Amino acid sequence: MAEKKKKEGELEEVDKTLEDSKNEYLEMAQRIQAEFDNYRKRSADIVRVARIDGIVEAVTRFLPLIDAIVKAKDMISDKKVLEGLNLIERDFKTSLKALGIEEIEALGQKFDPNLHNVVAVKNDNSLEDGIVTDVYQAGYKLSDRVLRYSQVVVNKVQNNN
Repeated sequence: MAEKKKKEGELEEVDKTLEDSKNEYLEMAQRIQAEFDNYRKRSADIVRVARIDGIVEAVTRFLPLIDAIVKAKDMISDKKVLEGLNLIERDFKTSLKALGIEEIEALGQKFDPNLHNVVAVKNDNSLEDGIVTDVYQAGYKLSDRVLRYSQVVVNKVQNNN
């Protein structure tokens, strides 16, 4: 009987050791799974940021082309050529929009130093103070990231005291 109790004790000890090992391996597998999930998320974020940075780099290099189109439109009197330039400008802006890039609204808006650079001040008491009255160069943004600030003229009301 004592021999049987001894063997049962040894078996219980082996069972406990096996259970402990099983739990240890399960915890290790869960940790590895969590680390892999974190790695996958970090990798996806790195790819997303790299894609956005690539878009920003490419678009900022092409923005002078749209500026040239706008300037050229002011100099052309031939209606067919002007129509062609309008088509090119529209397609260019459609492509920018497809990439998530928007032109910054400035004309008639309240001056916002986070979106606009003042290049000149206009004094017109019939307009509200701090209103953008003219845009020299359009600005563009991707979500909340400004790619290029709008170059604007802002109204400054004169006090006649």
